[in-house]
Amino acid sequence: MKKILLYSDSPGFGGHEIMSVRMANALAKANEIHFVFHHKMIAQGLDTGVRQIRIPMQTKIGPLACLRNLNIPDVIRLRRMIRGIGPDMSIILQPAIDFCLRGAVASRSLGIKTVSYIPRYSSVAKQDVFMGAAIEWLFGLYARLFHAFITIGLAQQRNINELVRGAV
Repeated sequence: MKKILLYSDSPGFGGHEIMSVRMANALAKANEIHFVFHHKMIAQGLDTGVRQIRIPMQTKIGPLACLRNLNIPDVIRLRRMIRGIGPDMSIILQPAIDFCLRGAVASRSLGIKTVSYIPRYSSVAKQDVFMGAAIEWLFGLYARLFHAFITIGLAQQRNINELVRGAV
């Protein structure tokens, strides 16, 4: 039996969070699961075998959110919490690559195998976004926090692999 931490500080609740709850419940049948989350709706779908830890912090959205989400005091608090749980692995539940970064940084800094569950990624640089190339480079650095990715298909796997290579 492995001890697995799932982490989501996403401010919304939608399809990705529903699938994350289902993942937690399925994994809890053969593993010790600790689900650290922000959105209160997550708790409603979790089975009793999943240990729940609700946190006040959430991913910020808007200008420069990809930088503001690396709040160092929050990362330090999460690091202490994660160390206390002592997971074998952390799965960071990212609706987008710049979401849930605090959990990723805290987990990775403790030397824990850190995996991203991200349904899809499409290049910002290819979308004619202001400073798209710079944002893409930063997202590539974020992607390098992870040891592995869980995604929805081969096309998405290729997009993520390109993102990670672009940050080198």
